[in-house]
Amino acid sequence: MKIDLKILITLTLPFLAVCGGLYNIAFWGTFKLNGLEFLDLSMLIRSFLYPFLSYMGSYIIGGIVSALITSNKFDYSNSENTNFAQIYNSKWGLGIATTIWMGLSYLFYNYGTVLRWYIWAAITGIPIALFLYHQGIFKAAFTSNKIRLTFWFATMLVFTFSFAMGKYNGELIKDNYTYKYLADDSVTAMLKLSNKDTVKLIGITDQKIILTDKKNERIFIIRSEKIDVLSLREHNYFKEQSFDRKLPF
Repeated sequence: MKIDLKILITLTLPFLAVCGGLYNIAFWGTFKLNGLEFLDLSMLIRSFLYPFLSYMGSYIIGGIVSALITSNKFDYSNSENTNFAQIYNSKWGLGIATTIWMGLSYLFYNYGTVLRWYIWAAITGIPIALFLYHQGIFKAAFTSNKIRLTFWFATMLVFTFSFAMGKYNGELIKDNYTYKYLADDSVTAMLKLSNKDTVKLIGITDQKIILTDKKNERIFIIRSEKIDVLSLREHNYFKEQSFDRKLPF
C-alpha cells in the first residue's frame, strides 16, 4: 500500500464524525426530531462505536469465511476484466443494476420489521463499494486490488451501518420492542401525566432528557438540572428490571 499514514488519520477523523452524525440523524429522526440539536462530542463518539464495532465483528468473520472459500479461486489482479465487470460497467448493465438496487433499497427502507435495517445496510453499501472498486478509484494508492476491495467494503458498510443502526435502535423504542420508561411518579407529575401513563426514555444529552409516550404522540424535553435521580424500568422481550440513574450523567 502507498497510503500516507498522516493522510489516512486526517481523513479518518471526519469520517468517524460523519458516521456518528448519521447515526444521530437516523435515531432522532425516527421520532421526527432534529438529531443535530442533541448532538455533542460524547454522544458523537458513543453513537459511532456501536455501529462500527457491530459491523467489524461480522466483517471479520465474513472475511475469514470468504478467504477460506475463495482463496486461489478469484483473481483480484484481473477482476476488472471479467465478464461480470464488463457487464456491470456497461450502460445498460449499470442501468439495470441501479434500478434493482434503488428498488430493493426503497422496499427495505420502508417495509418490514426492525431487523430489515441489517439487510438495508448491506444492500445499500455493497453495490456502492463494488461500483467504486470497479471504477478504479484509489487504484494508484493500493498495490493490491484485494486490499482496495476490502477498503471499499469496509468504508461503505461502516457508513451505511451507522445510519441503519440509528434507525434500528430508534424503531426498537418507537415500536415498543425494547425501551426504558419512567418509574418515578414525581417526574410523571412534572409532565402533568397520570401515574398509569407509560413515558419512554428516548435519549439523554449533557443538558436534556428526551421522553415520549407509549404511542409516540408527544415529545417531552426536561432539563437534566431539574432532576437529581432518574428512576427507570427497562422493558424488553426477555426481562423487566428497575434501576436508578443519577444526574448529572
